[in-house]
Amino acid sequence: MSANDLVPPAGAHLFDVSPPAPPAQNLTSEQPTTDLGSGGDAALVGNTPPAMSPPAVAPHGSIVSALGEVYTPPTRPPIVTRQKPKYVRRKNGEPPKKPGPPPWIWGTKLKFFEARKEDWIKANEKNGAGDFYAKMAKLYIWKYGHNLEDGQDFEYDVADPPDWLADHVVNERLPAGESTRKQECYAKAKERLGQWYRAQFTSLLKEDKSAFGGLFAPLGNVMGQAPRKPQLMHFYSTRNYETRVKERAEARFQELVKEAELSGEPAPHMLAVRNEVTKACWQEESDVFKEETMQALERAHEITLRAWKEGQSDGPSRTAEEYNASLKTAAHYLQPFVDSIAERYGMCVSLLMAGPIGDRNGHIEMRSVHAGATRGLVPKDWPLHDPQGFTAVEASMVDFAHHVYSEADCEARKTGVQGPQGQGNAGAVPAPQTSNAAHSTTARPTAAAGVTAPANPTAPVGGEGGEGAARPDVNANGESEGGDGGARRGEEGADNGSENGDDGGGENGVDGAEGGAGSGGESDAIARLWIRKDRPKWTEELGRAFSAFERLKAFGDSEWAVCVDKFFEFEKRCGYGDGALITTENRPDIMRRWLARARKWEVQQDLGDLGAEGIEGSFIDEWWKWWNVIQPKERGALLRPTGLDWSLMTRLHGRNGLLQIMATLLWWGEAIESAMDRMTWTLAVEDVTWALEEMLMPGVIQKAGKE
Repeated sequence: MSANDLVPPAGAHLFDVSPPAPPAQNLTSEQPTTDLGSGGDAALVGNTPPAMSPPAVAPHGSIVSALGEVYTPPTRPPIVTRQKPKYVRRKNGEPPKKPGPPPWIWGTKLKFFEARKEDWIKANEKNGAGDFYAKMAKLYIWKYGHNLEDGQDFEYDVADPPDWLADHVVNERLPAGESTRKQECYAKAKERLGQWYRAQFTSLLKEDKSAFGGLFAPLGNVMGQAPRKPQLMHFYSTRNYETRVKERAEARFQELVKEAELSGEPAPHMLAVRNEVTKACWQEESDVFKEETMQALERAHEITLRAWKEGQSDGPSRTAEEYNASLKTAAHYLQPFVDSIAERYGMCVSLLMAGPIGDRNGHIEMRSVHAGATRGLVPKDWPLHDPQGFTAVEASMVDFAHHVYSEADCEARKTGVQGPQGQGNAGAVPAPQTSNAAHSTTARPTAAAGVTAPANPTAPVGGEGGEGAARPDVNANGESEGGDGGARRGEEGADNGSENGDDGGGENGVDGAEGGAGSGGESDAIARLWIRKDRPKWTEELGRAFSAFERLKAFGDSEWAVCVDKFFEFEKRCGYGDGALITTENRPDIMRRWLARARKWEVQQDLGDLGAEGIEGSFIDEWWKWWNVIQPKERGALLRPTGLDWSLMTRLHGRNGLLQIMATLLWWGEAIESAMDRMTWTLAVEDVTWALEEMLMPGVIQKAGKE
């Protein structure tokens, strides 16, 4: 029951008990109970049921609550009076300044009210400040009485009354004038307390809310509002302006400018002309092209909307699949949160999570997110800076988790995709990931790092990323399925049973399976895409590029793994030699700078703000324009008709060809900071993959006479 629910009978005191209290004349002046009554207002609670009501005044002046708690009011100390402020003398002969009113809360009263600061903050968070002020006014009267003036205080402090006294009313009849005076005293105390608490601590409350909001703002930025489907004309223009609209729009604009000069009218706006010509071009497109464009629009919006919906799930996970799906995308929400903490407090921050991993057969493992990197040419986060120390922390965390989660919990957390056979002890702690990726020198590690999963060395059992490698099946949710779970944990140099020979147990067989690649099912299928037996035939440039592409393996995405696999299959079909130079038209400026700096594959590139399509000068807008230029003229971006002429694009092999497109996709992936960014990047990766797959169709590529 709230302190504002009931109103006591007229003339009643603050403390309602049954049977009635002894007559007032029997109480001495030193007993504060005769001085605490307040007829009350709407904030008082009265008439406690008789069965629950103990005597108001126990023997020896004590008071007993309904729950049997006993309070003995202490003898009130002597009263001291604060000296009135003096007039403040001013310089330059100005008249003295009249002092302001002295604060009514000082001395022991200040200590009494400041001690309840945290209670006031909590009450504000629950919109219960009114009840808090009512309670504090009653407790104030219990301790100090009705007659203490603003400039007065106790000579020394005494114990504060317990909170439960605020819910009691004493049935003591008082003269009408006295009852009214005490009601007014209570109401005034309640009002002044509200003013004092708000004046003293509101700024602190705002600072706390600002800090709290600042920490979680990145999460809100990630979620955002539901993305709207682009308008058809905007989508068509964004994808096809350079190849289908631009020439006509510029010509039309020049015509209108000349007409305006001759007529003396204002020149038209280019944007209006562009929109007009775009609509005309759209009307002239074939029905097949229009249908493909609308399908591409739906597909792009579906991907973006799916990312937003995944980020909007604010309720706790329930099923094993939900837990597993949440963990797979955790980096996109936790990384900005950790970065925000690091920025606000100027500290290195690590977030460690340990528990059953669904697609790891329910085994207990640790995942982590870090902010902060070492100084130097190759900045390293905590796991890379001190692998042994981090491994020790990891072991302790996993051991603790084993005491938190039972075997039944681990069993319930398993997903439909089972882990590899021969997994060994579920509590075994593998060595932390040791990627060669260069980290950003800012507080934010590379986005590719994501949620750090310990590297679990695995030896492939079968399959390879070379010719004939199967692309993992993709379900309706865009997640890879299948895989025979045929990977097993192996030792370096062990016989892997594949056709790769020495390669299987070497660089690709062991170190190339970072980020949980050996987790079976989906992870096994992805891991096999990174294993190629044609590495000895690669040029030095291709080898360095592949090592750089592996930096994104921590994503665990089939899309990137498939794209890299198809690219190297394309290079294989073209004989690993250098072909034609890729066009520089609309090429992102970051590529020009990278080429001028000796193609440093090991260095992550700073793309700044990624931007979006349609934002002039942004990386994403430049990338799509560049990619569109090299496509067959019959193809609009994201449109996937059959029978296209790929003859020009198939010449773009080697160090100066599509390898540069792959490099920009790598940098783009490493710059991802949100789930929406990731989906936009995935859309580009899938489009490049589709183009590579089309060129790998039989008879499309004319081999250069080499295998």
